[in-house]
Order: sequence, then structure tokens, then C-alpha cells
Amino acid sequence: MSGIFSISRFRMATDGPGISTLIGFSGCPLNCQYCPNPICHTDRSQWPDYSARELIDFVRRDELYMRMTGGGIVFGGGEPLGQEYFVKECALYSQKTLPDIPLRIETSLQASIKNVQELLPYISLWIIDIKDLNPDVYYRYTHGQMDLMWNNLMYLVQHAPYGQDSIWVRVPRIPGYNTNRDIQKSVRRLQPDIQKSVRRLQPYVKHIEVFSYRKPPEKREGTTE
Repeated sequence: MSGIFSISRFRMATDGPGISTLIGFSGCPLNCQYCPNPICHTDRSQWPDYSARELIDFVRRDELYMRMTGGGIVFGGGEPLGQEYFVKECALYSQKTLPDIPLRIETSLQASIKNVQELLPYISLWIIDIKDLNPDVYYRYTHGQMDLMWNNLMYLVQHAPYGQDSIWVRVPRIPGYNTNRDIQKSVRRLQPDIQKSVRRLQPYVKHIEVFSYRKPPEKREGTTE
């Protein structure tokens, strides 16, 4: 069951270059305080169950925009690495029907290395939200283990096959959890570690982006919203 909770069209330069279509998968192993898509934690059975063919055929309606702007198809969520075989089916069908349209993935890398390996030949851009590289901050915010994400990132650094556009890393400001100093430490750790791990890596790291999560407004007393 695919459990697609959203198909977001005409996204301009938010998920890599150009105009993209973002496919939102339900299911996520993390429990982030400011999750932008809390709906991804709902029961997968309540969402449309697309086949890979149906999903890519739907996305094809935006092929012209993608080709004209250098956009692509983005698998997000939720955690799309939790449905690696379905994503692979989509990739194989896309190769036949949408040749040369890039496939991208937005991920926390909270999955088995086997899931990453399964998709590595098909994904041209990995957009990775690392949260924070302080294990305590990472755990408090996500209730997950940072080491799993880090080990997967180091694997990608060494094996991503698509050159400079292969890996974009996002380092968020998380209100109440990390500080500017924490963010600076994360960025410093990323840059020397990545470049030291594999000398040929530098072309593989296109982008490190620092951005801010929005803290949801607090509920006012007497309201239900």
C-alpha cells in the first residue's frame, strides 16, 4: 500500500532546481516536535493506494514544466526510504515514460543502509535534513538515533553516483532545541568530515543550507484549534 497523502505540484526551487512535483509518503520513524507534515503519522490505509504506473502517469502532466526549468520528481513525506521498493518501481517506470526527468528524495536518512543502496542508482539528488549533529539535541528533538543518519550520510558521500548535485544537506534552526553555536558546530563537522572521508567527495556536496523551523503557535486557553 503506497499511502500517498499529498501530491504537491509546481514547487519552484524548493526541492532542488526548477519546478518540481513533491510526492508525500505517509509513515515516518521520527517524532519531531515541529514536524511540518504531522499528517504523515496517520494510518496509511486512509490514503490513496497508487500503483507506480498510476502515480507516474499522474505526475507526467507536469512534464513540460519540469523539462523547461530543469525540475524533477521529488519523493518526500514522511520518510520515503521506508517504501524503497515502491519508490524503485516508480523510478523504473519513470525511466521508460519520463526519460531524463531527475528523481529526487527528501529524507532524514532514518532507514537501513540497504534501503539507501536500493535507491542509489536512481536518485539524482538527495536532500537530507540532518536536524543537528549533537546527539543529545538530535534525540531530544526527534526521539531517534543520530548515528543511523550519520552512517547513511557517510555512505552516500562515498557512493553517490551523480556528481555535484548528488547531496544537499539542510541544517535547521530548531526553536528551543539548538542554538546558533550548535548550528555552526554541525556545519564545521560536516565540511571537514565530508571532505576528509573521500578526497573526491568535494564535488559531491553541492549545497549546505541553514534554515529555520517555525515553532507552531501555542494554543490559547479556551480554544480547540
